[in-house]
Amino acid sequence: MRGYIKGLLLVVYLLSFSGYYIERLEAIGLGVALVLYAGVFGVLLVALWLSANIRQGLVRWVFALGFFASAVFFDAYTRIMADYLTYSAFVSMVYSGGFIGEALQQYHSVIVVALAKGVLLLLGLGLRPGRRGVGRRRCRGRRRCWGWRY
Repeated sequence: MRGYIKGLLLVVYLLSFSGYYIERLEAIGLGVALVLYAGVFGVLLVALWLSANIRQGLVRWVFALGFFASAVFFDAYTRIMADYLTYSAFVSMVYSGGFIGEALQQYHSVIVVALAKGVLLLLGLGLRPGRRGVGRRRCRGRRRCWGWRY
């Protein structure tokens, strides 16, 4: 059941950006670039799913917190600036860190929406994976089977 909940949280998170994906596809247009973009997107989806199914809890939560922080940051920036994050904009933002209080007051609602979406990603990645294993059905009554501990 947990596997389905994790999957649902990740799907809802990804679907919350469907407008962004459509805008990006329209900007790319038909051609080789679209095929490359779709390929990279597919590889990143597989990587996200594999990250969500890491068995070691500490490693999984470290990944989840890193993804959460970067997703909230990127989503809030994109919504506030209505433009993509460039390197020069990132450097400028790092140097203007002293004005974070004013930014929080001015863009509170946008940041809260980005945090809510980020929580979906955090939980989708951080929750323990479901009870699926390669050898679990064959090794029902044993404690050890093929080197796996249950």
